[in-house]
Order: sequence, then C-alpha cells, then structure tokens
Amino acid sequence: LITQEQVMQAPRAGSVRPIEEERKIAAALTRYPLPAWLSEKILAVVSRSDRAGATRSLYLGLPPRASYFRNQTNLDTFLQSTLKDSSFDGVVVMTSLSAGARFPLGFIAPGLQKAGLHHVSTRHLTDMATRVDLYKSKP
Repeated sequence: LITQEQVMQAPRAGSVRPIEEERKIAAALTRYPLPAWLSEKILAVVSRSDRAGATRSLYLGLPPRASYFRNQTNLDTFLQSTLKDSSFDGVVVMTSLSAGARFPLGFIAPGLQKAGLHHVSTRHLTDMATRVDLYKSKP
C-alpha cells in the first residue's frame, strides 16, 4: 500500500506496537539510569505518535494483546480518548474486502462517526483485496 498505491509515506506508516506500550516504555526511561544519548534515541522512536502533527497507525489484530481491538466498545473508547487528546485532520482506514474479514469497516466506522468524523471517499484496491476509506473532521 505504501509503495504501489502510495497511500502514505513509509516513514509515516507507524508501528505495530500498541500505543499504550510505547507510552509505558517512554515512562520507564525516566526510572532507569541509561546514558542520555541512548534514552533520547529510544524516546524519539517510542514517542513519535504523541508528537503534534504525527501520523498514528493502528493495526487491528496486531499485536494480539492490544486492548483497543478486542471488541467494538474498546475500540470506540480508545478512539474517543485519542481523538480528544490529539487534533486530527483525517483518518485513513484500510480494511479487507474478503467476506470473512475480522475487522470490516462496520467495526471501525461507528467510532469514527461518534468522534465527529465523516466519510469523504472510498477507493477499492481489488488486486490487493483492500478498501481504503478517508474520513475527515466536520467543518
């Protein structure tokens, strides 16, 4: 999706680590005596999703212990909290086109709508069996 369809730039593609895990690592850096140069490098990586203007990626189902994908209520709660704490211009949602998809658009869309985002466009990447939907903040 990054190289063939250019949906997003590779450095902005995010991480499969749950955001709460990255925050735990960042907090732990203050408790352990590490050389400053090392803790600064680690902090730059694990706190990138919390920086203003950062792209945040969520990969539902990866890793399996992420709390926000266990059910729609957890995802909705996570989205509301995240969208409240950060400003978003929009959200790109990529979902499987297969009939048995574990996380279809219907799992994700209600939480985005509750957060005040509205559907703008859809693109089907049939050869990749993927659907790409764009949601934007309401003006």
